[in-house]
Amino acid sequence: DVDGRFLLANVAVGRIMGAKSPRDLLGKNDFDFHPKELATLYHEDEQAVIRSGKPLLAREEECRDPAGNLMHLQTTKIPLRDATGKVTGLVGIGRDMTQRVAAARELDGAVQESREVIQAVLAGESDRRIAMSGKAGNLLLLAQSVNELIDSVSTTVAETVGVVGRAVEGDLTSRMSVDDKSGDFKALAASVNSMIQAMMDV
Repeated sequence: DVDGRFLLANVAVGRIMGAKSPRDLLGKNDFDFHPKELATLYHEDEQAVIRSGKPLLAREEECRDPAGNLMHLQTTKIPLRDATGKVTGLVGIGRDMTQRVAAARELDGAVQESREVIQAVLAGESDRRIAMSGKAGNLLLLAQSVNELIDSVSTTVAETVGVVGRAVEGDLTSRMSVDDKSGDFKALAASVNSMIQAMMDV
């Protein structure tokens, strides 16, 4: 209602608020379940919606579950009107985004780690790879893919340096393997081989 008291609640809200059942929320407000500072923030949001008549849509905010664990909620608050159009309360919808936020942060960390490892390899740390321990699912696939890419690049670069180096020293019989490569790596190998062949034909 306009005073922030629960008139209706579902099981999910009851769980987030720490109530044994949705019935335990009825007639109570945020101050009965949250610390004063957090409850005041929620109350001010609700009063702003009631005064303005404008909904608060899909805002992400932090709170604590009954055990004290940090939660991330996506909150929507929509004004509820009577037959005359007067705002008599609001409907609140909260989606638990905790796992989604954690997954996004893990992905950000994995991308940053990948970037750092690739930069280190390009700077000369040819043995540097992304650690596989502690990763699972998509993060493990990302680590494997980046490591495979680094292995492929490193192998091709080493092969190129070796073949070209021998050609410079006068050994024009060495060639890069082509059939086991694809894309730009295959084009590079073919180009090096053509260059060495041209040196032989001079």
